[in-house]
Amino acid sequence: MDQSRRFLSKLERSPQEVSADRLFDWLLVEWKKTETGSVTQRHAQQFGPIRKHKPLGETIKYLCDEKYNEVIKKGKSTLIKPKPMQSEQDE
Repeated sequence: MDQSRRFLSKLERSPQEVSADRLFDWLLVEWKKTETGSVTQRHAQQFGPIRKHKPLGETIKYLCDEKYNEVIKKGKSTLIKPKPMQSEQDE
């Protein structure tokens, strides 16, 4: 029953939302593994659920627009970091 509910819920969402969920779930795990709390876009492309450059960039932009993460350019690298929670920003 749970599998059918999960399958049907994916049909109701756009492919962009499904990709964003998959990437965000992966990013949460990766952010916890790193000392800096960030992941490079290259690392995400190599090891994450979205391997093609253009769809990955579009999905990262979608997550930024939805305020889940932020992108920071550092030299030649592009870092993906979690967006601070609202309560953390207020302090």
